[in-house]
Amino acid sequence: MNLITSEEKNDGKEIAQWNKNLVDIFCALCVKSIEAGSKPGIHFDTKGWKQLIAEFTKATGKEYNRKQLRNKWDQLKVDWKNWKQLKGNETGLGWDSAKKTIDASEEWWAKKLAVIPKAKKFRKEGIHPDFEATLDRMFQRTVATGEDAWTPSSGIVPSSIEKDTQLEDSEDSDIEHESSVINIKRKRENFTNANTYKKAKKVGGAQKLSHQIDRLCEAVECRSSNKNDTLGPSITQAIEELDAIPDIDPLGQIYMFATRLFLDKDKRELFVALKHKEVKIAWLMNEKNVQEEKENNLFTKLF
Repeated sequence: MNLITSEEKNDGKEIAQWNKNLVDIFCALCVKSIEAGSKPGIHFDTKGWKQLIAEFTKATGKEYNRKQLRNKWDQLKVDWKNWKQLKGNETGLGWDSAKKTIDASEEWWAKKLAVIPKAKKFRKEGIHPDFEATLDRMFQRTVATGEDAWTPSSGIVPSSIEKDTQLEDSEDSDIEHESSVINIKRKRENFTNANTYKKAKKVGGAQKLSHQIDRLCEAVECRSSNKNDTLGPSITQAIEELDAIPDIDPLGQIYMFATRLFLDKDKRELFVALKHKEVKIAWLMNEKNVQEEKENNLFTKLF
């Protein structure tokens, strides 16, 4: 995979120029931080980022900031997801050292790229198996022991392990509901800034309102602690189904909403069960509208 990227300007600070050596160092440090427990959620925590930046600067002499390193993380994650979707669960795929990509027939490439056009870049240069293993450690977690143990280079993922494999977002077990609470808090702040907060006291006062929001937060935290969602399609399967729909922009609102929705086992199972892409899209849009209506109704009741 071509790891040399274009320059990234940063308000007069050092421009981020990436080559293979810098990317290898960055990824190695990321894996080290992850294994040290510095990435409890979607990204590294504050302490983890500071340590990662310091170690990267020490190892490379490059003073890249958090935004520049995160942009590289996000770019690598997109490439990793596209590569995984291109390969799927196919076995017997070799590596062409001369072409630096998958050793497959022209017919195979034509068929794959017709379904996954965003993987076109890998036709000229793919992700080497060794580097793929590093990206797996960054973006995917697998829990397995004994005969079920699996490494990224071993081919098809066993079904018993696939259930335990999660994208990094899966630890935020109920982001959709948590986002709802955050939106409510923001609306309360706007309500205060508009100098109309005193009116709320007539129907219970600020203390009652604060208590209601605290109860909502407690409910979210309680639900987030439930880790028993192990049955049905995995989050990885649902994301693969989502990526297979060309009409949904991976950077769009519907895509982002779906990634949060898939944290709900029942919603995830229903989405995977739907056979037609048009129906999947209509269902996602309906779920998004229902969620927004619930938030608005809850806000209305509170105020």
